[in-house]
Order: sequence, then C-alpha cells, then structure tokens
Amino acid sequence: MMKQVPEDMPRVNFLISLLVQFPEIFTIYYNVAVTRLKITFMLKKTLEKGEYIGFQKLFQQCQDVYNKLKENEDAAPKLERTSIESWTLLEATWEKEGISLEEISLACSLVLSHFQSDVFIDLSRETYPISSTSKDEESYYECLLSRKNGGEQEENLFAFRDSGKVYVFDR
Repeated sequence: MMKQVPEDMPRVNFLISLLVQFPEIFTIYYNVAVTRLKITFMLKKTLEKGEYIGFQKLFQQCQDVYNKLKENEDAAPKLERTSIESWTLLEATWEKEGISLEEISLACSLVLSHFQSDVFIDLSRETYPISSTSKDEESYYECLLSRKNGGEQEENLFAFRDSGKVYVFDR
C-alpha cells in the first residue's frame, strides 16, 4: 500500500489529476527512479495486426512532428498492444525526463480520434470539476515527471479508476 510520505503526495495528486482530466486513460504506471511513464487505454475490440501497425505509424509520425516543432530530440513514446479476449489494451510508454502534459494530451487525442467509440471512457467524468491547465501548472507537472534529485530508491506508482473512484498504489 502507498506510504504517506509528504514529498510523494504531489506525484500522487498529479496521477489523480491525469485520470480525472483524461477519462479515456485506463491506467497509469509511473516509475520515478527511471522516469518511465506508461498510460494505457482499453479498446472494446480486438485490434488486428494491420490496423495496429497503421495506427502505430500514425502515432509515431504525430509524436515525431510534435518533437520537431518543440525542438525536442527525445524519442517518441513506445506503443504496444495486448489482446485480452475480445478487447485490446494499448500502452504508450515514455522513458525520459520532463514528459509534458501536451505529450500526454496528444497521445490521448490520437487514440480517441482513431478509435472513437471503441475506447472505454469513464462515464462519470461529468461529476468531476475540470479546469484548464495553466502554463505554470504544466511546468509543475513536468517537474513531477522528472527524476528525484539525489534519490535512487525505486518508487513505482500505479493509478487506475474504478466506478468513479481513483486509486493510487505504490507497487
């Protein structure tokens, strides 16, 4: 279970904020020590190989264009799929410091626009107060997604939503 350490609470609050702001995100896995962020989306269908490869190319191209416009030399997030009976779990993984909220938003937008009604979305979203994110908040979030200074300890945060509630665990 999550240890209530004061310096960890901003990261926990950030993961909760992501799940509230992006109801299409199924789960979030965040490894602080190696700055790996993985967000997953659940699709209501089996994603065939051809469709997956086509989406993977589109996803890669859009991320590359974003990086070029932002003059980032970072690699685009890695995209993987896992079939679970008649559903598909799509995973986008960033392994870098300073992941921006824009990058997460771009990934979510691409998944939503490509798969539309096949994406599981938390229908209780309308009960959450959603506010726009300021530039200061975005900078703060990027800081939260950076490696801890001087900390080499392993910290793995896992967040998910169930029945309108958000849960965060330290794995």
